Amino acid sequence: MNKYLLIAFAITTCIFFGCKKNGSNPSTSKSQWSILGKSYTADTTYFNPNPLIMDLEAHDSSGNEADVSFRYKPIANGTFNVIDEGTITYSNDLDSSQCVLNVTSGGSTYYYSAGSQGTIGTVTVSITAGGKLNISFSNVKLKNVYDGSDSTVVSGTLHEQ
Repeated sequence: MNKYLLIAFAITTCIFFGCKKNGSNPSTSKSQWSILGKSYTADTTYFNPNPLIMDLEAHDSSGNEADVSFRYKPIANGTFNVIDEGTITYSNDLDSSQCVLNVTSGGSTYYYSAGSQGTIGTVTVSITAGGKLNISFSNVKLKNVYDGSDSTVVSGTLHEQ
């Protein structure tokens, strides 16, 4: 009898400790980007579905921001060509393989993707199981909107929350 109780206890223990909770936890990764030798970490990152400005926006508490705009919210993993933001008016001017990137640095200096086609950079998008965007980019060329001679690059990862 004791032998059967010991076996039942062992099986119950294995089942109890062998089970794990199903479901997915939301991403706790923070969006980060670097420009002009400074790194920023976002407090909030969300997708703005406004048809004129359809973008993933990352904001920190000091007014710094990184945005990537698309024609439509991506629904599949892929690579997008970053184009000169000065060539479009709204997100719906982009085609399905393009995006633009802009950054507000220091809370007041606005940089936008600029340069000749094919030389600005690319953005890689991956979609989570929950449909959230993860975006990475490296050395994307930007220009200062107020001083066109002031150019720089930005690198980072943005994680939709």
